[in-house]
Amino acid sequence: MAEPIANEIASGVTSSASQLLPPELIAKISLVTGITQVIAILVIIYFTILIIEKIFNAFSQRKLFQALNKIVVNLEEINSKLSKKK
Repeated sequence: MAEPIANEIASGVTSSASQLLPPELIAKISLVTGITQVIAILVIIYFTILIIEKIFNAFSQRKLFQALNKIVVNLEEINSKLSKKK
């Protein structure tokens, strides 16, 4: 129910704008609006990729830390065994 009313209002606004403004200006406004939307989408995609990359790096560093921790624990065990043999 609200959609036909919104469409009617939008068409009224468009027809009013086209009566008040020259067509070249309306075309330029449409072009600028389109370019602005594309830039906004690209910025959103860029920041989304940055966030995903940070999350991925956090998990990778955590796995690396766990692996290094296991290596240290194994080296400590080997060291203690060698110390007992002496």
